[in-house]
Amino acid sequence: MRASRQSNKKYLMLLLPITLVGLLIHVGFWMNSSDSLRGQDIYYVWVEGRRIITGENPYARILAGDMRINDKYATYFPLSYLLSSFVQILGFSDFNTWLNIWRPTSFVFHVGIISLILRYFSKRKLWILGFVCSMIVLLSRWSIYVIRVHHLEFAAIFFLLLSLISWREKRITSLLMFSFSLGIKHIAIFCCQFIS
Repeated sequence: MRASRQSNKKYLMLLLPITLVGLLIHVGFWMNSSDSLRGQDIYYVWVEGRRIITGENPYARILAGDMRINDKYATYFPLSYLLSSFVQILGFSDFNTWLNIWRPTSFVFHVGIISLILRYFSKRKLWILGFVCSMIVLLSRWSIYVIRVHHLEFAAIFFLLLSLISWREKRITSLLMFSFSLGIKHIAIFCCQFIS
């Protein structure tokens, strides 16, 4: 019991500074104007959510287009667009206020990924490896890019990691988390290619 308490304390002592560094990085990019994101995918997630509210099918434009010119067709799976429309229905309807909800949500998913990685390695007494992996996920070039453009990867990967971690003990929960990941973005499909 005491060893478990000490392990939890060590875990929290490692997670806290990583979280604070992550928060500083995220907040630094939150200062950027929402106008700079109007050509990015996150803007079109908001647009497709808006279209759902007005009764349009986000995927209908694909069939109507010629597919020769990328007209920012809806290419994500439905959950991301449905959640976008839900947040807009709650009153965060313009892009700037909607983004003010998404930015901290993305941060929570990013820290969630880091905490899952750290917990996975800490349970195996691989503290240094867990810390190094967590810092890579926090500070890598790819992560900084995702933070800057506010893409959906952190949410999709968080649920994918939950799925992989819970596969042996809780199969139904694992499959549910996997479906959430797929509903947000199709990253999990590519992961399964490498696992199988």
